[in-house]
Amino acid sequence: METREYIAQIYAEEQLEEYTQQILQIIEKEQKMIHPSKEAIMTSITTGRAILCIEDNVVIGFCRLLPALTYTQIREQDLPESLPEIYELGTVIVRSDKRRQRIGDNLVKGLHERFLEDILAKRLLIIGTSTTFVMLHTLNDEIIREYGIGYTYSGTGKFPWIESTTCICNPNEPLHGSGVHLTQECDNRIVQIENIPVGQSSEANMTHGKCIMFVSDSELAKIVNDVVANKKGQDYSKRQAFAIKLQES
Repeated sequence: METREYIAQIYAEEQLEEYTQQILQIIEKEQKMIHPSKEAIMTSITTGRAILCIEDNVVIGFCRLLPALTYTQIREQDLPESLPEIYELGTVIVRSDKRRQRIGDNLVKGLHERFLEDILAKRLLIIGTSTTFVMLHTLNDEIIREYGIGYTYSGTGKFPWIESTTCICNPNEPLHGSGVHLTQECDNRIVQIENIPVGQSSEANMTHGKCIMFVSDSELAKIVNDVVANKKGQDYSKRQAFAIKLQES
């Protein structure tokens, strides 16, 4: 009989190494996804910012939160310390032969449970980029219904300072995405300024192959975007430099 469990942190070095290799093997088959390094995967796990689905001691699913704006970076950028941290929901992956079993839903739900208090207290804003209706459906069914977190999604231009920090485009810079916008215009993101609740999304209004950005709290996202814009200005090159600096620090 198969045994399946969801775990959040691994401390045993040998087990961490084994599970990380299994995760990388799942990810390497995906084209529309940033391929993180072994070290990045390990850091996500050891810091408690990841959830793994294990079946008979084999990883079959994984997702994590990536720091996009931390309190340390807020101070380094001379921004108000009242701003929330920003984490990106990313690397949501289930082994191909195990899909359509709600594993991805449970992984995403588990991460939100770990950070729920900070999200509801507006100390943490979660963002992300997706090209599929499936992710929006998950955020609606499992997160908003369970916890009342108001996820919305938009295209390019709604929160320019925030959206510059999340990207799966530029497939060769590096392999399968850089994580930040490297060009001012983005042909891969849908043209949609308005913010739409994920519960109103459908496959019909997701342009095929185009990506959207989602945020856990649109009011909080606007506050962060406006504060950073007032501090840094509106020039695109400054947004790009800001995003790259955050990624490197």
